[in-house]
This record gives sequence, structure tokens and C-alpha cells, in this order.
Amino acid sequence: MKNYIIIETTYPNKAKAKNFTNDIIGKRLASCVQLTKIESNYIWQEEIINEKEILVRIKTVKSNCDKISKIIKLSHPYKIPEIIVIDFTSNNKDYSAWMSLNLLDNK
Repeated sequence: MKNYIIIETTYPNKAKAKNFTNDIIGKRLASCVQLTKIESNYIWQEEIINEKEILVRIKTVKSNCDKISKIIKLSHPYKIPEIIVIDFTSNNKDYSAWMSLNLLDNK
């Protein structure tokens, strides 16, 4: 069974999120990327920040994690971008086959 992961990050707007999404999908590093409007509340430089962002959920395999993280860090507008990695398994063999088919790393 493959080691599937979801990588989550946020972008300040949909245009920047779509540029990133198109880049990693085009490189076949992710089989699916979901964009969701969210409101984030956090502390930055001793201030409470409330702002609208785009949550980006990237479905891929563990072997692509470092490549995607590097792209996020190099191209992200935030000084410290969020990069959260979640392991998951799929109980749907057809979905797993589809994911593998659409990834560059389809070993």
C-alpha cells in the first residue's frame, strides 16, 4: 500500500493559490488539490490577526513531500508558510489507483 499524505498550506488569495496549484499539478506532484475559503485567526509579531485566506489541501504520496514543501517555501508570499502533513489511507481501491495514475511517482 502506498504512503498517501495530505499537505495543507494557506495562501492570501485565490490567484496565488491557483498559481501554486497549477504548478504542482502540472509537474504531477499531486493528484488532487482542493481550495477552500477560510478565516484564519493567529498571532503574528505580538498582534492578533484575523484574515481571509485560501486553505490548500494537496493529495499526494509521501515521496513527493519534500519537493512540494520546497516549492511552497521558495514561492510563497508569507515569510513562514504553513506546511502541515497528514498521513492517510484510502479504503477505495479505485480512488487509490486513480491517485497513483495521476502522480509522477507512481511506483
